[in-house]
Amino acid sequence: MFVAESIRSNGFPDNGKPILNGISLTIRSGEWWQIVGESGVGKTLFLRCLAGLIPSQGKLLLHNRSITDYPLPEWRRHVLFIGSKPIPFADTIQDTMTLPFHWRHLSAPDNDHLRRTLHSVGLTFAMDYSTKSLSDGERVRLAIASAILLAPDILLLDESLAPLDRSNADLVISTILSLSTQQGTGIIWVDHGDRLTSDHPISKLEIKKNER
Repeated sequence: MFVAESIRSNGFPDNGKPILNGISLTIRSGEWWQIVGESGVGKTLFLRCLAGLIPSQGKLLLHNRSITDYPLPEWRRHVLFIGSKPIPFADTIQDTMTLPFHWRHLSAPDNDHLRRTLHSVGLTFAMDYSTKSLSDGERVRLAIASAILLAPDILLLDESLAPLDRSNADLVISTILSLSTQQGTGIIWVDHGDRLTSDHPISKLEIKKNER
C-alpha cells in the first residue's frame, strides 16, 4: 500500500507561496488513479513530490515505511516517475535499460529479455541503437520499457501519452495494464486529454484551486 497524507509543497525553488496544501491519496496494489484538475493547480508537482523529486511536507509511506526510511535512489525505483519528455541517461538503448541494475549492484536482464520488453511497447531497435536518434514518443516508450524491467510498486506517469499516436498509446496502456495486473504495480497518471482509456477501473483525484 502507498499512502500520501496531507502533502504540502511550495514547489522548487521554494518561493514561500503554497502550491499544494494538504493533498492525500491511498493506492493499493494494482489500482489506477488519474489526477485531474485545472491547468496550474499542481498536478505535475504532486507527482514529483510523491517520487521524492521535489521537497514536500506531509507523510509518504510505502508498505508502512516512510520515505525517510529509504535511501532516496531506492525510493525513486519503487515510486518511479516518467514525464512526457524523458531524457535517456545513456548513449545506447541497452545501456539505458541496464544501467539502473548495475547502479544497484543487481543482475541486469539478458538481451532477449530486453528485446521482448522493447517489443511490448512497439520498439524494435537494436541494442546498440543511439538514444540520441529517438523521437520524443520513442523516448517515452523506452522509459516505460525500462520501468517495466524494474517493476516499481508505483508508476507515476505525467502526460506520458502526449507524444504518442493513438495506436502506440493503446499499446502502451495495454503493456502497463499487464504490469499492473501481473506485478501489482499501482498507476498514478496525469493526462490532460482523453487518451487514458482502459477496461481497468480508474479512480480519480481532483486537485482544486482551494487546495493550493
